Formats: sequence, structure tokens, C-alpha cells
Amino acid sequence: MIKMPESGDEGMYLVMVTKRGLIKRIATSNFHSARRKVGIKAIVLNDGDELAWVRLTDGNSDLLIATANGQALHIAENTVRPSGKASHGVKAIRLLGDDEVIGMSILRDGAYVFTISENGIGRLTPQSDYPIYRRANKGVKNYPVATYGKVAAIKAVDLDDDIIVMADNGVIIRVFAKTISVVGRTGRGVNIMKMTDDSKVVAVARATHEEDTDDEENSEQ
Repeated sequence: MIKMPESGDEGMYLVMVTKRGLIKRIATSNFHSARRKVGIKAIVLNDGDELAWVRLTDGNSDLLIATANGQALHIAENTVRPSGKASHGVKAIRLLGDDEVIGMSILRDGAYVFTISENGIGRLTPQSDYPIYRRANKGVKNYPVATYGKVAAIKAVDLDDDIIVMADNGVIIRVFAKTISVVGRTGRGVNIMKMTDDSKVVAVARATHEEDTDDEENSEQ
């Protein structure tokens, strides 16, 4: 759910990314007349595709799009031409084989990219490790999935944030970002969440740090 401004949203956009790697940018003014019960169709999806991530932007954001098989692409939002409600969007990232998009984050000054595998192994990486590219290419290698498992999620976080990690068995943990190792894109990271044999990480979120939270001691590199 995204809170939309009722006025003063000139130059603001919704950026949408699908699992199959399409991206669409649409001005928020297109949704001023949306009725609560009926709504407005915001994107036309191809067969077998799903709308997975939507972000509210100022029209000039930098975006990082990541895939399950360990690729990531940093693009400038304004390189995606705005379109209307009846469009599919355009290719954001070139996917290989059965790969799919697992996350999109808005980058900001001073933030780090948190990457976590389905196996609960995570790390922070400086966003300077992700050079900006044109859209519609495969980007750079973000994580060594052949060794440590597929990527479950990414999130741009600050060192003074808490990171909330959720698994498909209903378990949730909260970790202070500053306790997580900062390594490059080829690094493994640390054990963030202990997984059972049949469970996997499915989502992450950032939150304001709570001083009384028991911070995780992460020392394994």
C-alpha cells in the first residue's frame, strides 16, 4: 500500500516493476479520480507476469533492480519514459533463463544495499559498487548464488536502521544494520537468520532502530 498525496504531487510518479523485468513509470496525477471501490487499472500485464514492486518517486530517483539469480541493475528513473494507464511498460533488466526480479529499491546518498539469500545469509554493500547502466541489460553480478543460494530480497538501508527479515514459516527477526558486515558484491556476508531445512527468507523491510532491541552479534564473514 502506498499513500498518495491528495495535492501538490506535480512531478511525482509511481514506478512499477514486474517479476519478468518490465518497468513502467506513470504520473500520480493519473490516479486523482480513482474511486475507493472500483479503482483504476494501472498497468497491463503480459500472460504469466505479475506486478511485484511499486515505489513513489520524485521523478529523478536512482533505482536498483535485483534478480533471484544474483544480478542487479542500477538505472536512472528518468531514462524510463512516462506512459499511460493502458501500457505494459518497457524492459528494465534483461533476464537469463528462469531468472526473475525479486526486488527494487530507491537509492539515496549514504545508504547501503542489503542483500539476503533465501538461506538467511545477508550483507551490506556500498551503493558505489553498483555502477549506473542503461536499462534493458543484465547489469552486474550482485551475489554468488551458486555457492550461497538464490537471492530472496534487497533493500536500501542506512546503518542506523533496523532490518526486519521474514521467512515463509512465519518467523520474523529484527537486526540492527550496523551489526552486519559491509562487503563487496562478491562477498558472502553473515548468517542473519537461522533457517530450517524447508524454510526460506521471503521479504525484508527497514524500520527505525529501537534502542532496547537485542542486536544480533554477526561476526562470521
